[in-house]
Amino acid sequence: EKEHVRVRWMAVNAIGTFCVFFAEDIQSEKLAAPVGKCLVTALDSRAHVRISAHAALSLVDYCKVFEDGERLAPFAEAMLMSLRKLLGVNARGAQTSALSAVSAVASRIEEKFQAYYKAFMPGVTSILMKAKGRDNMKLRAKAIECVGVIAAAVGRETFAPQFKSIMEFLLKTQGHGLTADDPQQNAILMCCARICQCMGSDFSPYVRMVVPPLLKAAADSKGAFMQDGEDDFTNQEGYEAVDFSVRGAGNKRLVVNEAFLQEKAVACNMLYQYASELEEGFFPYVEATAKIMVPLMIYRYNEPVRVAAVESIPKLMNCLKERAEKAQQPLTAVSNLFSFAFQNYMRTMTLEADVGLLIGILESFSDAIDLLPGPMERKLIDEAHRRLSFVLSESNRRRNERALEYKNADDEIREEIDEENEQEDEMIGYVGSVIKSMVDLSKGDYLPLFHSSLHSILWQYLSPKSSEGQQAAALVCYDNIIEACEGSARKYAEKFLPVALCYVGNENRHIRQAAGFGVGLCALSLGVEGFAKYTQGTLKTLLPVILSKDARSEDYEEATESIIVSVSKILKQQRQRNKQVVGEVLPMWLGALPSMEETEGPVTHRILLEFLEDPSCPIYGPKNKNMGKVLQVLGSIRNTEYADEETSAKIRALVQKISAGLGNAAMTNLVRNLSQEQRANLL
Repeated sequence: EKEHVRVRWMAVNAIGTFCVFFAEDIQSEKLAAPVGKCLVTALDSRAHVRISAHAALSLVDYCKVFEDGERLAPFAEAMLMSLRKLLGVNARGAQTSALSAVSAVASRIEEKFQAYYKAFMPGVTSILMKAKGRDNMKLRAKAIECVGVIAAAVGRETFAPQFKSIMEFLLKTQGHGLTADDPQQNAILMCCARICQCMGSDFSPYVRMVVPPLLKAAADSKGAFMQDGEDDFTNQEGYEAVDFSVRGAGNKRLVVNEAFLQEKAVACNMLYQYASELEEGFFPYVEATAKIMVPLMIYRYNEPVRVAAVESIPKLMNCLKERAEKAQQPLTAVSNLFSFAFQNYMRTMTLEADVGLLIGILESFSDAIDLLPGPMERKLIDEAHRRLSFVLSESNRRRNERALEYKNADDEIREEIDEENEQEDEMIGYVGSVIKSMVDLSKGDYLPLFHSSLHSILWQYLSPKSSEGQQAAALVCYDNIIEACEGSARKYAEKFLPVALCYVGNENRHIRQAAGFGVGLCALSLGVEGFAKYTQGTLKTLLPVILSKDARSEDYEEATESIIVSVSKILKQQRQRNKQVVGEVLPMWLGALPSMEETEGPVTHRILLEFLEDPSCPIYGPKNKNMGKVLQVLGSIRNTEYADEETSAKIRALVQKISAGLGNAAMTNLVRNLSQEQRANLL
């Protein structure tokens, strides 16, 4: 505060730089608060508007440090009050910076911005209306951007009163014919998309006004094109040309206009956003959008265009599905769009060299398959398998090359290699997602096709020598296949069971969870008689894991729940076939309960009730030794999400029966050891 104004300006600039390059350190408990307070102080430099404006820009960088808005919330009020004052300063640069900062804070704290909505929206819209002339183009664009960010942050209910007037203003501004260099063009597109995200189906009346210009921009080929090297090239403003030779094809020239490419990318992304948010409301434009987007899935000249095109396909299919289901019509159009896009899915899957982008392609392809009304044709599955096999083989090749490089690499290079291998593991997981989508539709008919192509590659990933990511992905993949195919997958289940048992105690939580859940699936696939011979050995392996000291730790909680589910299913299945083994295990299983898994927990507790309703069941222990634990478990789950209504009603009846059998004195002693919440649930 006491330093020379230039020193203070440089200090603010340094804070912004530190936020960009040392984000992890800035968000630490030691630095987050002091840095935030410094920026608030700088924002209040009323005598020096340039310092306040620069502090607002540094605040944008500061907000980006925090992925979690909760961390920013304690400083938000002081920051926003200072920014409100800065918006009122009659200085274009200061207002522009303040708008950027308000957008940054709103996007982080999201619904908490509702408390400041009335304080800011009138000021922002006032700038929109009053800032006239070419000199204020950037200021108006920032104000438009800010309106969209605020709308997305506060939600439909808060923004609804201003919705129509803001949209009318935006469309009127767009209709006046903005110049090519006017930043309001992109700002309006982004703002409309965010307002659509905020208002959902209420935005539908404006679709016919905002979508046609986007379709035109997305289809425009002016951004990049190829021509023969001998053709004349007029060096127009904004265009750049690169000449090169292609063996067998002669001289070629690539002509690129970055501004047009960016406009095309923005348009494609906006179309994706509208299809995603409006669903059935986007139906009138699905066909036109698909005809543009499908060819762009393999667009060579711009990565964001390809990404938006690929990601849009499942959204467009969903629009068609929503419309058909509402009209009670067959989903033929959904299948037709998938068939139209299929070959370009295959091409981009093979051509894409960036593993991060390949993950997005696989995810989109999986989502598209999930929307199909029935199984894929065999020829399509075979083609998909060939491409997935290529993807996995290329991943193995890249990993082997890195392994050779790793031996002589320094620490920095090794860290980069580790990160690249982790991304490869993530990509393999998405290959598994595609397989799951296909097998869920085809069931047992899928197995021969899988076995002849992908099985040999994925089975290798179950080797102890594979990376943890490969092991986890392969375990999940075989879990999904066995679960979808049930009895048809007996051969896989028999082969997979001993492998899964080897991994149930693994230190990696993802491996432990996938292996533990898979054991239960194997039991169901093999059936009562088929699994009988494995019962004792399997339970002997699983029980120590769910009863271990770290079983309920934060790291292993989910894995433990998955293994408890498997034990529960095995006990129910083998109750009659392996009475002695089941009887010995029941008290130990009880010791691991209750299950706090929202999906499978109720299933486990229904199985528990089946055992408890038999008064002679070994689960109670000799002389009802385990009765206290039984009541504790029942008191923890009754009237919660871990027990459905039927189970809760049965618990009530069972407790009354137990109380009558034990007598008031004995029951009172047992209940005394329960928590107040458990007693309230039971009595």
